[in-house]
Amino acid sequence: MANRKRDAGREALEKKGWWRSHRWLVLRRLCQFFVLGMFLSGPWFGVWILHGNYSSSLLFDTVPLTDPLMTLQSLASGHLPATVALTGAVIITVLYALAGKRLFCSWVCPLNPITDLANWLRRRFDLNQSATIPRHIRYVLLVVILVGSALTGTFIWEWINPVSLMGRSLVMGFGSGALLILALFLFDLLVVEHGWCGHICPVGALYGVLGSKGVITVAATDRQKCNRCMDCFHVCPEPHVLRAPVLDEQSPVQVTSRDCMTCGRCVDVCSEDVFTITTRWSFGSEIMKSHDLKKALCQWTAMLALVVSGAVWAANGVDFSQSPEVSGTQEGAIRMPKEQDRMPLNYVNQPPMIPHSVEGYQVTTNTNRCLQCHGVESYRTTGAPRISPTHFMDSDGKVGAEVAPRRYFCLQCHVPQADTAPIVGNTFTPSKGYGK
Repeated sequence: MANRKRDAGREALEKKGWWRSHRWLVLRRLCQFFVLGMFLSGPWFGVWILHGNYSSSLLFDTVPLTDPLMTLQSLASGHLPATVALTGAVIITVLYALAGKRLFCSWVCPLNPITDLANWLRRRFDLNQSATIPRHIRYVLLVVILVGSALTGTFIWEWINPVSLMGRSLVMGFGSGALLILALFLFDLLVVEHGWCGHICPVGALYGVLGSKGVITVAATDRQKCNRCMDCFHVCPEPHVLRAPVLDEQSPVQVTSRDCMTCGRCVDVCSEDVFTITTRWSFGSEIMKSHDLKKALCQWTAMLALVVSGAVWAANGVDFSQSPEVSGTQEGAIRMPKEQDRMPLNYVNQPPMIPHSVEGYQVTTNTNRCLQCHGVESYRTTGAPRISPTHFMDSDGKVGAEVAPRRYFCLQCHVPQADTAPIVGNTFTPSKGYGK
C-alpha cells in the first residue's frame, strides 16, 4: 500500500536508522557547502581557492572552470571565447560527461537546497495541488537561449541565470536578485511540484545531455523486494525516471533516463534497500561486482587527474589577466592625444568617481567588495584600476601591508556616478514654425 507523501522515508528511518536513511542527502549538502566554501574563502579569509562564480572561475588561480552553457552562448553570439574559457569548458564537459547525468544539479548547484526545502514543505503540509508543465520545456528553453544569443549577440541567459545569481549573492550579498530566488522558492512550493529543477531549468537540461552516457547511475538492483510504498516516487525530483526500472520487470534495472539527478534520495528513503548507486556497466542483468566497480572508478579518476594536470601544465606561465587573443594584438595608434589625458577635476585632491553602480556592494569590517576587483592581488585578473599606494599609508605616513583603516571604507571618499533626475524639470517647447 502506498504511503502518504508526508510520511515518505519514515519506514526507512525506523528500519535502517537515521544515518542510512539520510546518508546521501548529508553527503550532497556537505559537497554543496564545500564548493560554496571554496568561493567564500577568498572574500572572507583572503585564501582564494575558487576565484569567480558558478559560471566561470579559476581553481587556485590556475585551473579554469567554465559553464558549458555560457560557452555555447558565447559561440552562438559570435564571440569566440578566450583560450582560458574554452579550456575551462572542456574540463567541465569532460568531468560531467564521464561522471554521468545531472550530478551538477544535485551535488554542486547552490539552488538545489532551496528547491529541496520547498518540496519538503510541500510534502510536510500536504500541498498536493500542482500545475501541469511539460518536462521537455527545459529543452525548448535551452534552444531559445542559444537562438536568442545568436540573434542579439549577447549572453541573454546570464542576465537572469539564478544559478550564478545565487552564487554571487552568497559571496557579495543579496540585493534585488533575492526576489528572483524567492520567486523560484514560491514557484516550487505553491505552483508546480519540483517545478524548477524538474521542469524548467535549462542548465540542468544541458548537463543531462552531456552526462547521458556517463558512468555513475542509480539502479533498482533488488526490485523484487519492492513493496509499492511509493516513497521513492514521492521524494524524487524526477519521478518518471523510476517507472521503468522499478515497475517494469522487462526493463533494465538501471535508471537510464538523462533526467535522473543521481541525488540518492530514492536510496535513502527505501526501507527495502531496492536501490543502489553504481555504474552503468553491467554483465547481463547483474550490476558489476564491487571489485570491478572500484577498478573502473580508479581508472576514471586517473583519467580525470590526467586531464586536469594537463590543463595546469598548459596554463603554466599564462597571464590570466588577459587572453592571448588580446595580449597578442598590437596597440592602436593614438590619433587624438589630447583625448587620452585624464579629465581635470573640480578640486585638486578630489578622489576619482566610481564609474558604475555600487548597489549591493558590501564594505564592512569583515569584507570589502571593492578590493575584490581593485586590490593589489586581484586587479590583474579583473582588469580594474589598482588601488593607490597612498591607501596603505596611515596618518603618520607609515606604509603598512594592509589598507589603512582610514582608507578602508571606499564610499567615504569616492562617489559613484548615477543617473539622477534634474532638480528643475525642462519645460522648454519650441515656438511654432521653428526650423521651417
